[in-house]
Amino acid sequence: MLEDATPLLEGILDQQDDVFRSSLLLAGRCLTGKPRIKRAGLKESIIEWLQELVEGEVHLFLRQRAIGVLAEIDAPYGNGYFMSLVTDPIQDEMEQTVHRWVTTALASLGDESTADNLMALLSNEEIDLAVRINVAVALGSLGHGYVVPQFLALLPDEEVDYRVRMAVAGALGALGDESVTPQFLRLLPNEKVDYRVRVRVAEILGAIGAYPERSRRDDSITSPLLRLLHSEKVDYNVRITVAETLGSLGDKSISGELLAILPKEKVDPDVRASIAAALGPLGDKSVIPQLLQLLPNEKIDPSIRWRIIDSLYVLGAMEDGASASELLALLSNEEVDSSVRVIVAESMGEKTVTPRLPTPIPAGKEAAEILRSLGDRSKISQFLALLPDRELDCSVRLKIVEALGALGDDRITAEGLAALLDDEEIGSDVYQALFLVSQRIGARVFAKNDGGYEIC
Repeated sequence: MLEDATPLLEGILDQQDDVFRSSLLLAGRCLTGKPRIKRAGLKESIIEWLQELVEGEVHLFLRQRAIGVLAEIDAPYGNGYFMSLVTDPIQDEMEQTVHRWVTTALASLGDESTADNLMALLSNEEIDLAVRINVAVALGSLGHGYVVPQFLALLPDEEVDYRVRMAVAGALGALGDESVTPQFLRLLPNEKVDYRVRVRVAEILGAIGAYPERSRRDDSITSPLLRLLHSEKVDYNVRITVAETLGSLGDKSISGELLAILPKEKVDPDVRASIAAALGPLGDKSVIPQLLQLLPNEKIDPSIRWRIIDSLYVLGAMEDGASASELLALLSNEEVDSSVRVIVAESMGEKTVTPRLPTPIPAGKEAAEILRSLGDRSKISQFLALLPDRELDCSVRLKIVEALGALGDDRITAEGLAALLDDEEIGSDVYQALFLVSQRIGARVFAKNDGGYEIC
């Protein structure tokens, strides 16, 4: 270790800094090794300048890099600074992005006591809603299992905003801890809990996968979910999502039980429609004959039969000769609801008449995607020529910028991007792309006194 890192740090900071603040960020990274610094206040000054980047009106990419460096420097100090930012109200979408980075950095630095401090914010209604949602997401992204009990305790708490609790459910899903499944199942029929929270819980049950690598059905999971479908006491939105969850779990053995619910008039039509739609993803082709028999049943709401047709399509009934014949015969049956017959015709047309064309993609956007995915640098000059055109759709320009950032490896690309750094529409994305290209070619980008930028 150096006896005194002061000369090294001063040498770095005395250099003219580029638009990416490379010198300051390098000096900050030097502090991560906890060097001896004899010059009083130098470390504090570097940290203060980095904080100014985090809170300043600079490109998002630069703010993100400054947060990363500060997180590496000094955990105890960083904890205090980041915590002071976490509770600030979020004014706009850009600040929400920065806040998310700050919250994630804080959560990654901290121990259980830091997590507890963050957890306490979730139920504090005086704290900005977006702040609390970010905190929940950050805690879930880190994979710390010790937050699970506190998260679970929040879910049924009606004094906590339902949107925060939805974020908490999502965070539990991100943690991927299957031990929460029993608590989730108990929560679903609880009508004292906001239905939107329970809908999210049902979604997460499917997302975390109740059947990872299981070859046999787990009745402790499927049975409660199947019972919920019958219960009119449970909000229909919850049951709709439960049906979707059952469809996503891939357990073909439940197909018969789901099928049996479809004609039951006591069950909400929207719930039955969701059940009908779930039968397709389950992939059990043995239900095709029973589904076909339900289509002409006028006692069944047309909306349910529409979803049956969707599942028949997914299961490949339109390609099966016998099934296709039954469907064709249905088209001329005037006793069947006309909307059902129209959808049958459309679905059969998908396979037999006119394939549905994909939504057109703008040529420039499509080309930029192809250029990036194939690593084709031969067209870079043409894309650089297109980029300054403000009449070109913004999304197309952004895709071109992304492609150039991924592929550009020469000075011409760097200069072309630098010329657009101040473009209000795409400047922020250009900044990040230019950083990647400049790193690739070993160049630095400086702002000129008379305007514009210089590549060195």
